[in-house]
Amino acid sequence: MQEAMAGYFKRFATHARRAAGEHPLELILGVAIAALLSATTEDLVDGGWAVAMAGAAALAMVWLFGLSYLSRLQVLRPAPRWALSLAVIGVCALWGHLGLSGDSIAEVWRLGLMLTGAGAALLLIPLALREHPLPSSLRYLRMTYRLVTSLLTQTLYLGALWVGIALALSSLEALFDLHISPEIYAHLGAWIAGVGLPWMLATRTSVILELDTPAPSEEIHWFVRLGVYLALPLTALYLAITYAYAFRILLTEGLPANVISPLILGAGLLTWLALEQVEPMRSHPGYAVLTRIVDALPLVVAPTLPLAFWAIFIRIDQYGWTEFRYLRVAALGVLTLYCALGIVGFFRRRPLPPWVAPLLVSATALLSALGPLSAPALTQRSQLARFEALVHAQELLDDRGALDLDRLKSAPQKSNEAIRSYLYLSHHFGPSLLKSYRPDDIDAEQWASLLYELRWNTPEHDPTGVRVIQAQTTALRVERAAIIYPLHHMPSPKASVTTIERPGQQALRVSFEGSTLLVDVEGQELRAELEAMITQHAERHDLLPAPNARVILRAPDNTRRGELVVETLHLQRGDEGFVPTNLLGSLILED
Repeated sequence: MQEAMAGYFKRFATHARRAAGEHPLELILGVAIAALLSATTEDLVDGGWAVAMAGAAALAMVWLFGLSYLSRLQVLRPAPRWALSLAVIGVCALWGHLGLSGDSIAEVWRLGLMLTGAGAALLLIPLALREHPLPSSLRYLRMTYRLVTSLLTQTLYLGALWVGIALALSSLEALFDLHISPEIYAHLGAWIAGVGLPWMLATRTSVILELDTPAPSEEIHWFVRLGVYLALPLTALYLAITYAYAFRILLTEGLPANVISPLILGAGLLTWLALEQVEPMRSHPGYAVLTRIVDALPLVVAPTLPLAFWAIFIRIDQYGWTEFRYLRVAALGVLTLYCALGIVGFFRRRPLPPWVAPLLVSATALLSALGPLSAPALTQRSQLARFEALVHAQELLDDRGALDLDRLKSAPQKSNEAIRSYLYLSHHFGPSLLKSYRPDDIDAEQWASLLYELRWNTPEHDPTGVRVIQAQTTALRVERAAIIYPLHHMPSPKASVTTIERPGQQALRVSFEGSTLLVDVEGQELRAELEAMITQHAERHDLLPAPNARVILRAPDNTRRGELVVETLHLQRGDEGFVPTNLLGSLILED
């Protein structure tokens, strides 16, 4: 037993050293990602910058693994490999610092597209071998299977490891009355994922690139079951729903729903998976009918594509381009090319190579991330043009060309679409894009707060218009001789005045006048001004501090006569702002 354990740890150390020797830069990037995320957890660095640099490092890591695989297959010599690796790290670091670390959500979309393109390109590594006895399709399938299964199993293992250690720490905290900082779980996840995943993947390089050995996916019976009982039935179901809906559109002359494009994309994805599943069967007898049926799937999917494009371009015409709409159009473009190539291959009886799909995905994703026709660039131009058309059509600009706050407030429903467009642009591309539309006397943070209030505090998004100010619970202290009256005033159309009586004391008559509480004491009118409280706390969700809940009662000559102590104040939005509708608290009348 001891010898077996010693041998296991010796092999583990050997694999770890070999991984570090073959993929040193990838592992350094993994450590950097973990360190950046840990530093963010402890607020040691700017969180946005650290996450951006971690994302850029992840992108660089994918490309570095590709260069390492090419070097291992002797397609790339060592010197060009290291030169290209350092260049990739430098470019990604520069982009992460200058582009990703800003306030632009569009750059996050760009990162996602570039990761998708790089990941799909990684699957095409075996095609770079110029002279190899195996066909390109078989090389692609073997590497893809081993790479994907390695990533999945390692992710599941590392996830289970994190859960197990987290449960152990939680048990220690409960059993030994320890205080373990919650941040420890974030640190644990950062280091397990950042270091563990690339290291484990690096140890599998020799297995992933073992192209001469059959992969388990070439077990025909397993793939037949997967294709016949999963991919084909689901594809048939998706296509049946799509064709039924298409006939409904033709009969009713309606417009296609937005959900139709994801359904068709799902059918296309299943078609690609089915074609991958039947690829090992082509060299075996007895599967000709099944492979022919699967090869015909692009013929069935292709007629549904115009319906998907129609559904998306209806929304683009109404609301302009967004990154998500761009992504769906790009995915449909890939599916269109894939189906066209599949149809040509079907009639020529030359099956579509399985590597065509990742090739199209990689090229489309990288083109969608870079250049003037990229998703962020096209979205910015489209949404900016739409915003400018809205503000000019609704006459929301002042003489300087900035948004006029008074005009926005005077017609909140009319200007709501323009405000929403402004906030979208500011959130996705940074506030500097619309700096010329911001009034000079308002800073960016205050301006964003004002627009958010106008955006959401409209009858469309706030149909009730009700707000509640709740004061902190505290003991009621009175520092001078006084009489305390419990107060609950909720006026109605039939009774706008509440009478408060105490045995042996004068009766009080309470009413609202706008945002002022009026208290009639034996013919003398006292006033408690609630305007400041309403203005400062109507839109806040925290409790009203106890000192702010006390409002002075003043006589007509402005002398102090007591206090109003607010416990709960209900408000209703009106044409001129919020007005009180229900007040619970106490009245303190001083002698």
